[in-house]
Amino acid sequence: MTSIWRNALSAFVLALAASLLPAAAQTAPAPTAPPVAVQPQAQPAPAPAAPAIKLGSIVQLQSGGPQMTVVALATTAVAQWYVNAATGFRKEEFPVAALKLVDADEDEDDEDDDE
Repeated sequence: MTSIWRNALSAFVLALAASLLPAAAQTAPAPTAPPVAVQPQAQPAPAPAAPAIKLGSIVQLQSGGPQMTVVALATTAVAQWYVNAATGFRKEEFPVAALKLVDADEDEDDEDDDE
């Protein structure tokens, strides 16, 4: 009786395996995404270089204030400006990064207002 069960079990396993193998062989492989070509990113155009501050440049603080003339320049800038008749000229030292050049057109507009 043991051999009958063994033969029946073997027949069942073989039938089961035969029914599963063709189904497994017919299944398509999982689709894979096509490779994506990596496009190099365009570099932004560099900003035009700002004119450098030099001796004699007319500058103003980035935050505003009076127009000043650069009278000395090293790691910092020494700027001088006229306050009024009683005070006269004033001179201070500023970090160069805190200053901006005053546009020549902007300077001419101020002179027109005084007349």
